[in-house]
Amino acid sequence: MTESLPEKKGEDPSSLDRTHAEFVAALNEEYRLMSQIDKILKTAEDRAVAERLVLDQYAPLVDAAIRHSRTALEEWLADLRRATAEVESYSSPE
Repeated sequence: MTESLPEKKGEDPSSLDRTHAEFVAALNEEYRLMSQIDKILKTAEDRAVAERLVLDQYAPLVDAAIRHSRTALEEWLADLRRATAEVESYSSPE
Protein backbone atom coordinates (compact mmCIF):
# COMPACT_ATOMS: atom_id res chain seq x y z
CA MET A 1 0.00 0.00 0.00
CA THR A 2 1.51 3.29 -1.00
CA GLU A 3 -1.49 5.62 -1.01
CA SER A 4 -4.54 6.23 1.12
CA LEU A 5 -7.90 5.23 -0.22
CA PRO A 6 -9.94 8.20 -1.46
CA GLU A 7 -12.53 9.49 0.96
CA LYS A 8 -15.90 10.65 -0.34
CA LYS A 9 -16.93 14.12 0.72
CA GLY A 10 -20.41 15.56 0.44
CA GLU A 11 -22.88 17.94 1.98
CA ASP A 12 -25.53 15.44 3.07
CA PRO A 13 -24.37 11.88 2.46
CA SER A 14 -26.83 9.03 2.57
CA SER A 15 -26.39 6.37 5.21
CA LEU A 16 -24.66 4.19 2.62
CA ASP A 17 -22.24 6.96 1.68
CA ARG A 18 -21.62 7.78 5.34
CA THR A 19 -20.88 4.20 6.37
CA HIS A 20 -18.65 3.71 3.32
CA ALA A 21 -16.72 6.90 4.18
CA GLU A 22 -16.33 5.70 7.77
CA PHE A 23 -14.99 2.36 6.53
CA VAL A 24 -12.51 4.07 4.19
CA ALA A 25 -11.36 6.36 7.03
CA ALA A 26 -10.84 3.35 9.30
CA LEU A 27 -8.79 1.59 6.62
CA ASN A 28 -6.74 4.75 6.15
CA GLU A 29 -5.98 4.78 9.89
CA GLU A 30 -4.75 1.18 9.65
CA TYR A 31 -2.59 2.18 6.69
CA ARG A 32 -1.19 5.20 8.55
CA LEU A 33 -0.19 3.09 11.55
CA MET A 34 1.35 0.37 9.40
CA SER A 35 3.34 2.99 7.48
CA GLN A 36 4.70 4.34 10.76
CA ILE A 37 5.66 0.82 11.83
CA ASP A 38 7.39 0.21 8.51
CA LYS A 39 9.35 3.44 8.89
CA ILE A 40 10.40 2.55 12.44
CA LEU A 41 11.55 -0.93 11.45
CA LYS A 42 13.40 0.28 8.34
CA THR A 43 15.25 3.12 10.05
CA ALA A 44 16.03 1.56 13.43
CA GLU A 45 19.64 1.06 14.35
CA ASP A 46 18.67 -1.64 16.86
CA ARG A 47 16.04 -3.98 15.45
CA ALA A 48 15.21 -5.48 18.86
CA VAL A 49 14.50 -2.05 20.35
CA ALA A 50 12.35 -1.15 17.33
CA GLU A 51 10.36 -4.38 17.62
CA ARG A 52 9.79 -3.76 21.33
CA LEU A 53 8.58 -0.23 20.52
CA VAL A 54 6.18 -1.63 17.94
CA LEU A 55 4.86 -4.24 20.36
CA ASP A 56 4.49 -1.86 23.28
CA GLN A 57 3.21 1.28 21.56
CA TYR A 58 1.86 0.41 18.14
CA ALA A 59 0.36 -3.05 18.53
CA PRO A 60 -2.49 -1.81 20.77
CA LEU A 61 -3.21 1.01 18.32
CA VAL A 62 -3.21 -1.34 15.34
CA ASP A 63 -5.46 -3.77 17.21
CA ALA A 64 -7.94 -0.98 17.96
CA ALA A 65 -7.79 0.29 14.36
CA ILE A 66 -8.47 -3.20 12.99
CA ARG A 67 -11.44 -3.65 15.34
CA HIS A 68 -12.77 -0.26 14.27
CA SER A 69 -12.40 -1.01 10.56
CA ARG A 70 -14.08 -4.41 11.05
CA THR A 71 -17.04 -2.73 12.73
CA ALA A 72 -17.16 -0.06 10.02
CA LEU A 73 -17.07 -2.77 7.34
CA GLU A 74 -19.94 -4.63 8.98
CA GLU A 75 -22.02 -1.44 9.19
CA TRP A 76 -21.32 -0.53 5.56
CA LEU A 77 -22.18 -4.04 4.34
CA ALA A 78 -25.40 -4.02 6.38
CA ASP A 79 -26.37 -0.69 4.79
CA LEU A 80 -25.44 -2.05 1.37
CA ARG A 81 -27.64 -5.12 1.92
CA ARG A 82 -30.54 -2.92 3.08
CA ALA A 83 -30.17 -0.64 0.06
CA THR A 84 -30.02 -3.61 -2.30
CA ALA A 85 -33.11 -5.15 -0.71
CA GLU A 86 -34.99 -1.84 -1.07
CA VAL A 87 -34.07 -1.56 -4.76
CA GLU A 88 -35.07 -5.17 -5.35
CA SER A 89 -38.40 -4.72 -3.57
CA TYR A 90 -39.23 -1.70 -5.76
CA SER A 91 -38.24 -3.42 -8.98
CA SER A 92 -39.86 -6.81 -8.35
CA PRO A 93 -43.27 -7.33 -9.98
CA GLU A 94 -46.17 -7.88 -7.61
